[in-house]
Amino acid sequence: MSTVDHRTLTDLSTRLTAVHSVASTQLAVRWQGEVIVTETRAATARTSRAVTAGSALLAGSLTKPCTAVARQCGAIVEGELSWIAGR
Repeated sequence: MSTVDHRTLTDLSTRLTAVHSVASTQLAVRWQGEVIVTETRAATARTSRAVTAGSALLAGSLTKPCTAVARQCGAIVEGELSWIAGR
């Protein structure tokens, strides 16, 4: 079984932010009853404001990037990870 922890998600999110040249990321994953939240880079492009759990970011489709991150973490195994709209 895969392990999902704050360091793994932060490292992956940081790497993907750099590779895809986006200003920031914000990711929350519910894993084994715990919610793990990570934030990377600036909340607004060309500012020094850090992303926090309370930041609001403009976003396009979240389904594909979230699925990609979960797959990279090995979290998508039937029954291990469920996607609930709006949570």
